[in-house]
Amino acid sequence: MNRRRFILNSGSLSLTMLLNPSFSFASGSNQILDRNSIGSPFPGESIFDYIIRLKGKFDLTLYRQILAAANEFKEGDAIAGLAAENEASRLNARTLIANTRLVDVKNHSVYSDHLFRLIDETTAENKEFQNLTFSDFKTFLLEKSDNEIHRIIPCLNSDQIAIVVKLLSNEELILISSKVFNPLLDSKIGSKGYMGARVQPNSPTDHPEDVFWQVMDAWSFAVGDVVLGTNPVSSNPRDVVKLEKTLFDIIQTFGLENTIPHCVLAHIDIQAEVEKTDPGTTGIWFQSIAGTDDANKTFDISVDKMQGHAMSRKGKYGLYAETGQGADETNGHGAGFDLLIHESRKYGFHRALRMQLYADGQQPWVFVNDVAGFIGPEVFRTKEQLVRCCLEDLVMGKLHGLTIGLDICTTLHMDVSLDDLDWCIDQIMPANPAYLMALPTKNDPMLSYLTTSFSDHVRVREKFGYKVNDAMWDFFKKIEIIDSEGVPTSHFGDPVWVYYQYQKIKGDTRSKETIYAEGNNAILNVRKRGVPIAVGHGKQRWDLEPSLDK
Repeated sequence: MNRRRFILNSGSLSLTMLLNPSFSFASGSNQILDRNSIGSPFPGESIFDYIIRLKGKFDLTLYRQILAAANEFKEGDAIAGLAAENEASRLNARTLIANTRLVDVKNHSVYSDHLFRLIDETTAENKEFQNLTFSDFKTFLLEKSDNEIHRIIPCLNSDQIAIVVKLLSNEELILISSKVFNPLLDSKIGSKGYMGARVQPNSPTDHPEDVFWQVMDAWSFAVGDVVLGTNPVSSNPRDVVKLEKTLFDIIQTFGLENTIPHCVLAHIDIQAEVEKTDPGTTGIWFQSIAGTDDANKTFDISVDKMQGHAMSRKGKYGLYAETGQGADETNGHGAGFDLLIHESRKYGFHRALRMQLYADGQQPWVFVNDVAGFIGPEVFRTKEQLVRCCLEDLVMGKLHGLTIGLDICTTLHMDVSLDDLDWCIDQIMPANPAYLMALPTKNDPMLSYLTTSFSDHVRVREKFGYKVNDAMWDFFKKIEIIDSEGVPTSHFGDPVWVYYQYQKIKGDTRSKETIYAEGNNAILNVRKRGVPIAVGHGKQRWDLEPSLDK
């Protein structure tokens, strides 16, 4: 996601909250923004029975309120006036959902537009399964195997997926996420027991040297197997192409063209323009997406535009989307329904685009990244809510058949500390996301938000036993970061060693000492520009080097 642009787009709401002293967030048990009261249902009563009993006919507003009230509390739902008034209302809403059939939700759209029609058209029919209640559906997901769940995944629309998630506890979300996997073709990315990394080599000035050295740094820690993706400051095609070429040069030099893609996360129109002017320089194409047509206008995209771009994608690498709960509401396009359904519809949109890419029998890489926590306290503000959001989104993404990773992150104005972020990572990891973000430290030097470091990846792999994509692991062995037994070597955490390997492949005949001196000097220059480079480690391999940690 081009987060700098997103901040500008969403900043008006944050500024309003800052300048309005009467505005207050819900916090802890004092959920002052909760206002959605749902009464006790009759035995066996469905959502629609309840609405008819109260209103005499179907009422869309009450329908949306019931669905939203079932959510775990988040500030974003409260600001929209959709959160449950209290725990009793939340439980009443969940009981009504549990008694409701899937087909009845399919026949009552929460919100209709072109995007919803696309999702509906690309959802397969299964009349027998649609007659299940959501209680039955929940039981099915908890008790059935990955293969059995995959048989019904094409028949689930995005609203149904979001609604069943509302009924699941964190433990149940972890259970489902830890058995449903959608690996990318010819790789282990997204497979059970694998957890990769999107290296995010951002620079405050789009300096190619900053980007280059963060990749060297990542690979020195055997981190970075999913995509090398930088968020550009400038969307000028001339600036974007410099970064595209920087990343592609690294991949091409090491012979990894069929192993890992690169991406400059400019607007998809800019990436397409760069591909026309400099053919072959772009990798997988990125775009932020939203859950309604109007919300997508914020990102200057539409269903038709994205379908057009999808038709132009050829080769192994297709499309990469980023999403995040609350972006729609923050951008002024809440449309009267809750965060969870908005988020799920984004996955439905991306699934439809993937189906279009797959139409000719090919299966190019298509994946999605959930930027949970980036938007800030107007969506949620506690570590518990961050964990809940990540688990919800993992399950929704996987039940759409997508390969989904996470940016487990927090903004600097949220009530989530660095230690809290470590706690969140450990709570989420049993759910086995396909990948996480990866930076030299937890602090992004351009976007100034907190996320996962290279060291976090090393720690997670050690603690949870996760592997990185086999092809990249073989590469890490080839450049002697990892030995033949899979153990880090003396070069582990030494980015200049990776640079030395790079230079040798380029045909550099200078001495090792000369190349090392050049590399160390380059790192000094990068650091002077405010971009940290992690060199070495602490007492454990997963500890930051002490002075950098301090």
